[in-house]
Parts: sequence; C-alpha cells; structure tokens
Amino acid sequence: MSPYREYRRGPFGGVAEIRVERRTVTGTVTRAGREDRDRYLNHLSFLYATGHVTDKEELEGMRDAVLAVRTLAGLEAVLEGFPPPPLPPPPRDMAIPENFLPKFLLRAYIGVFTAVLPTVALSHEHGAAANVFTAFFLVLGMSITLNAVVHMWMTSVIWENMGSEERRERRRNDRR
Repeated sequence: MSPYREYRRGPFGGVAEIRVERRTVTGTVTRAGREDRDRYLNHLSFLYATGHVTDKEELEGMRDAVLAVRTLAGLEAVLEGFPPPPLPPPPRDMAIPENFLPKFLLRAYIGVFTAVLPTVALSHEHGAAANVFTAFFLVLGMSITLNAVVHMWMTSVIWENMGSEERRERRRNDRR
C-alpha cells in the first residue's frame, strides 16, 4: 500500500497535509488515485513518443480509458501488452526525531538571552567598560544563536538524506 496526500482544514483555519494509506476494498481491488492516473497518462505519452503506440486514435482511446477507469487493475488492463509504467518513487520520510527541536530551541533562547540581558542591563551605563561588556555579550549571544540555527539546519539535512531503517533505529533509541 502506498500513501497519498490529503489536505484538511485545521482547527484555526490552516491547511494540514496528512498522509493516508490506500485501503484495499475487497481482495486485490484498489482504487486508483489522481497520481496513479497521471503516472499512466505520462507513460502513454512516453509510449507514443517511442513508437509503441503509433495510431493517434488508439492513443486517445487509451487516454479516455485511463481517465474512466477507477481501479489499479483497470489501469493495468488498459496498458496490457505494453511495457509497464515505472513505479512511483517511494515517499520520503521527512519526520525528525522527537527530541530534536527542544534542545536546539533551548540553545537559541540561551543565545538570545545572553545577547539581550546584558545589553538591556548596561544600556544606561556610558563607560568604555560597559560598551565592551555589551559588545562582548552581544557577539557571544549572536554566535550561540547562529550556532544553534546552523546545527538544527544541518541535522535536518542529514536526517533527510538518511535511510529509513536508520531513522527508525534512531527513533527507537530516542524513545528509550
């Protein structure tokens, strides 16, 4: 079963993307979705361009049949005798570990407070030492915040490029 996307209204008016699994109705009958029809229509265009389908009326008849069919078995029956279409790419697992965000947000907050608190506390002072102190903590806080943001971004990139089995293993370890 391959997942497909469904969009639903959220509680505050936003739109949420939900991944839903296709369900088999009875036995092996599975309803064909828009993505499946698009994949078969693209494959029909490929078959026409490569010369497998040479008659324009035959192509239009097959196109109409693909648009009218409701099941995956029906789609396969339309292209019977031709090379099968390529399989759709597997869905990418973009989920990140549960404990990913809190530690980076904590580091970013520490960085912001390191920059802001001494600056606010020393804002009424006009001496050279106060200016140096303020500049030091401002740069320190900004570097901590920037480090947290870059580290969070790099972790998400690494997580995205990681294999799904390794992701599952890391999630299991995170829950322990």
